[in-house]
Amino acid sequence: MNVFHWHVMVDDQSFPYQSSAFPNLSERGAFGKSAIYSRDDVRRVMEHTKRRGIRVIPEFDTPGHTLSWGLGGIPGLLTECSDSDTNQFGPIDPTVEKNYNFIRTLLSEVSELFHDNYLHLGGDEVDSSCWTTNKKIQDFMHRNNMKNVVELKDYYFANVFNITRSLKTVPIVWEEIFDDNIHLGP
Repeated sequence: MNVFHWHVMVDDQSFPYQSSAFPNLSERGAFGKSAIYSRDDVRRVMEHTKRRGIRVIPEFDTPGHTLSWGLGGIPGLLTECSDSDTNQFGPIDPTVEKNYNFIRTLLSEVSELFHDNYLHLGGDEVDSSCWTTNKKIQDFMHRNNMKNVVELKDYYFANVFNITRSLKTVPIVWEEIFDDNIHLGP
């Protein structure tokens, strides 16, 4: 199998992917200006791998592994941890509808740049403690008859899977999604 799974395209510690729609994500979220994958860098990798018959599947791991995303100035993207005296944040807030608009725009850009039918959406190691302590999220879960954060994660991925399918992209996820019995689609 000639597949390059670009696993550290983005992560908690850094957002090196340079988004044309959201330039602040890499400007504020990357380790530094020399640690950014520009669109030209990505194109060069794509050309190099194409000549060698290698597919490139990027990973944009959500809803966890997104702390660096919060530095990019997307208000309301991350969950505020309610039990903290400091401004600590957790995974993407699945209850905010505009977060799905942001994800749609970002993944649309990514799918056009990478030219593959597959997009890795992660889903592993989601620290849901902020979801369990955030009153707004708990109220949302109660209003929507969700008994636990696994059902909230299922809600999140149902939305994100719909986005990827509308982009004609097949979502890939880590094993934890299967372990949690998250519904993978229709």
